Amino acid sequence: MTSQRDGFLSPAREILAKRAGQRCSNPDCGAITSGPHEDAQKAISLGVAAHITAAAPGGPRYNPNISSEDRSAVTNGIWLCQYCAKLVDSDIARFPEECLIIWKRRHEESVKRQMGATGKANVSTLAPGLLDVSAVYPHWPADGRSCVLDFRVSNQGGSDLMINAIEFQVLESLRRMPLGHAQLSALYDLDISVLEEFSSRAECQVAQILKPGEADRFGIVLSAPTLGMFAGWRFATLFKTNCGPFQGPEVEVWLPRPEILRPFATVTETISSQAESHIIEAGAPGPFPTGVAMSQPGRTAGFKTSIVLGFAIMSYCGPRPLAKTD
Repeated sequence: MTSQRDGFLSPAREILAKRAGQRCSNPDCGAITSGPHEDAQKAISLGVAAHITAAAPGGPRYNPNISSEDRSAVTNGIWLCQYCAKLVDSDIARFPEECLIIWKRRHEESVKRQMGATGKANVSTLAPGLLDVSAVYPHWPADGRSCVLDFRVSNQGGSDLMINAIEFQVLESLRRMPLGHAQLSALYDLDISVLEEFSSRAECQVAQILKPGEADRFGIVLSAPTLGMFAGWRFATLFKTNCGPFQGPEVEVWLPRPEILRPFATVTETISSQAESHIIEAGAPGPFPTGVAMSQPGRTAGFKTSIVLGFAIMSYCGPRPLAKTD
């Protein structure tokens, strides 16, 4: 039976390895893929000539619209270490064709710049990358159950800047749930406490490379599919890059999207005023204990305040108690 696989021939593999400088093209890796063997007559190779679009039907990122010759050509290959070759083929949603093309182009450009360089003397003349985050715009899809943060960034420095991750640190959070679901609060706190307690953190891994003077925009989708209630966060952002951490702007997220967007400070001030008013009137007849408020220190820092307002419980986490309870 004739094989349908359009694999790379030895010349193509050799060209891909040399164009990559015998290093993995993944910007988060860059591992050296060849080196000496204990036997002086041998060398070890850990590199893989990986296909950008699969060599055979059913493979990762297979494109039926290109010819067999193009499928086995150098232009359809990227040089990776064995680990990264397995990684990109195991998660094609995270590593689509466009991602691998960008990796290859930028890695080969980096190798080209380093050819003939004099090591430290050359590197010392380059200013480090300097990240500038000009804006962050929140957008909500039609269902309102997730939030896309649209980041506008640029590199104001003199060398390539690679953004590896963005960390979100909770400055304030707010939950609203009907009293009938209050018993799920403990389970809820356990499941997503990292996104509730003051100063708790979660980060999203990204792979964005900015050349000197280059600007870019990218999005991060924030969602809470298990929340089942109205919630809000005020986050501090920290960009983790190859040139060190950069403090980003604060962002405010509400899920699901409210009909009227208001600043976090306005919402918490309104709730605090309502809570104090209800506490003064505590003891009024009714089926629910309106006006009850309890504030206690958070698990790691700040405070957590729970307030019963009408038919709902408000749970607030922040650097201070939201309501006075004495």
